[in-house]
Amino acid sequence: LGAFKPTLGLCFSSNSFSASEIQETVQSFGIEVLGASSAGEIKDDSINSKSISIMLFDLPKDCFEVISEDFHNEFYQTAFSVGKQTVNKFNDPALIVLCSKYGLDGQSVINGLNDGIDKKVPIFGGLAANDDGGNDVWVYANDQKYNEGMAVLVIDHSKIEVSGMATSGWEAIGVTHTITKSNGNEIEGINGKPALDVFIDYFGFFEDASSTNTSDSKTISGQYPLQIEKPSGEHVLRSPILANIKDRSLVLGGSVEEGQKFKFSSAPGFHVIENSVNEFKEFASEEKVDADALLLFSCIGRHASFGPMLENEVEEIRAIWNVPLIGAFTLGEIGKVRNGECEFHNITSSLVVLKQR
Repeated sequence: LGAFKPTLGLCFSSNSFSASEIQETVQSFGIEVLGASSAGEIKDDSINSKSISIMLFDLPKDCFEVISEDFHNEFYQTAFSVGKQTVNKFNDPALIVLCSKYGLDGQSVINGLNDGIDKKVPIFGGLAANDDGGNDVWVYANDQKYNEGMAVLVIDHSKIEVSGMATSGWEAIGVTHTITKSNGNEIEGINGKPALDVFIDYFGFFEDASSTNTSDSKTISGQYPLQIEKPSGEHVLRSPILANIKDRSLVLGGSVEEGQKFKFSSAPGFHVIENSVNEFKEFASEEKVDADALLLFSCIGRHASFGPMLENEVEEIRAIWNVPLIGAFTLGEIGKVRNGECEFHNITSSLVVLKQR
């Protein structure tokens, strides 16, 4: 390795590779490691499949800590515990969070972290994915691996600048709606009507949904996310993933609250990529953000929608800073919206910018 003496490795890989072999190989050089399974890997300007993307960092060991926990079906409480640990490590922490559990409501994890830390800090990351469409997802940290757990890189924000932005580029359509009945990530009512019926009115899916002979649920394409309004005026996307035929509800990729306002999104076109790249350029220009390295968490739904064209987005993002970049296609993204807070997202690109002070 010459004069370069890495202390930390961050890795995204297809689950066709052995996590334990990656862990053992990296640790054999005295390097701490954390990583996740992914549904496609990003390295600099390229998007790959069935591959491994790894970035090595030469950071002082007093600048970071690797923490991991098994969820044990206690998602909020586990995240709350991790949040408590982070502030015990550093007074001013920033977090890169990798989570594994198929169908996890990532907002419950963000809520737990925020409550455990008890102050707003930078939180970025994503949910592990699987490149064969299955639910075998995992994260790992040093010698620990979890199919349902968290691997967290805690960074001393006073020494390493951690900034970034999450954006989707999706455009809203139609009037503003109100969620009138919900339970976690399930919407039962919109504008006082069954949620699925309102969705069908917009997009015409499941014309046979009134039949008593249909299955209990049907999968929905993630290309029509709900743009949930936040108090800051920004929007967070929630992607419908299941239609419950019998009770006429929608299951989303993240939790929502009764009373929240939203608009539906139009079908994606290539303008979505242009919109998201322009937002990243504005972020870099207005915030005067410098970078040593970039991390990108992009939704698997974006990859499905745009295919090879998504490389244009990656290329243009990297060209803004022209520094090393790695990333992963994920089942949910964590990041900060412009003029807002760190949130859980669907169908979004979440960029992390790292700079040693």
